[in-house]
Amino acid sequence: MTAQEHFNTMVKEHVAPFMKQQGFKKSGTSWGLRGSELWGVVALQRNRHSTSEVIEFWLTLGVSFDVLNDHLGFPVPPERVPPSSNMQWHTTLELLTPVDMPPEFPTELRCLDDHKRWVLRDDSDIDPLGQEIVTVMQTVSAPAIRRRRNIESFIEMYESSKKNPLGWNDHHFAVLLLHAGRTEQAMELFVKSVRENLTHVSLPWRVKKLAELGLDAAAIEREARKEQA
Repeated sequence: MTAQEHFNTMVKEHVAPFMKQQGFKKSGTSWGLRGSELWGVVALQRNRHSTSEVIEFWLTLGVSFDVLNDHLGFPVPPERVPPSSNMQWHTTLELLTPVDMPPEFPTELRCLDDHKRWVLRDDSDIDPLGQEIVTVMQTVSAPAIRRRRNIESFIEMYESSKKNPLGWNDHHFAVLLLHAGRTEQAMELFVKSVRENLTHVSLPWRVKKLAELGLDAAAIEREARKEQA
């Protein structure tokens, strides 16, 4: 069997049954868990340089918000697991925060390399590898997605850490705050986002999107320029 055939068998016999049992919906090598306002997605991402003899792959986690997909002009039907391009929060095992990692991880795992990636060869034994991936999904991935079950869970992370849980994009997180009725916090982030992009090519887009939200985009821009001065 080729490495690709081994990979397909491993997914079919080990990963897919477990994720179905956990309530995740399969789409290719991605599995999505639907919330009331978002999709949480766990995926096996293959290295594009993989061959029939060797496949390198890793595990990714992502969250796709309905309100942000609509705001950005890329709506996804609520019954469909969204693609990676629609993830506004995404990470890998290597970049997960300590709160998502059990104390014993990864000492109990043997197949992961130093970058938390797996390598599957055409002569690999897929059973221990498949069992290890299920272990990771059970102890790390599925719980991490469930911790991010709705917009409010992201707001709780923001309020406890004072850091944007979506990373660098303050505009995106401000949209979530506004959607959740946190108007004052949202306005602070909108002003910050505009201020940090006053000379950036994206400024007209940001102002346009603020107006589409029904906000006074000109006033937000004036406030951003005033704070900068």
